[in-house]
Amino acid sequence: MKTSNLTYVLIALAIVLGIAIIVLRQTPTAPPTPQAPLAAEAVAAAISVSTTTSGLSQEEIVGLQFMREEEKLARDVYETLGAKWGTQVFPRISSSEQVHTESVKTLIEKYGIEDPMRSEPGRFVDQRLQTAYDELVERGMTS
Repeated sequence: MKTSNLTYVLIALAIVLGIAIIVLRQTPTAPPTPQAPLAAEAVAAAISVSTTTSGLSQEEIVGLQFMREEEKLARDVYETLGAKWGTQVFPRISSSEQVHTESVKTLIEKYGIEDPMRSEPGRFVDQRLQTAYDELVERGMTS
């Protein structure tokens, strides 16, 4: 049975996206910081406290905000490429990523943290995630 080129493209894109997400999750010692500080970060820095009224450290807050956008990145890439290629695999994965996004949102709401997620597809506060999205979609659209 001959495998189509599209199947190879889909497998390659899944691998590339998986690697990108793994790389983005491996933050050295400092948490990821969006280009412009979020309100929660500015307030915590101004009053110089190690924990917030939510009981979370500033590092935990920034980590949750990063995870929220990171899950959106995966969802948006799969939705965009699904629309381009018209295959069933992308909507299924995108749906799974939406569940992850909503799970992180639940924690953000529980702790009263500012939600960084933008409603428009493919738009991110964290510039590293914006760059990753742009690069992954560009590769996926031309393959």
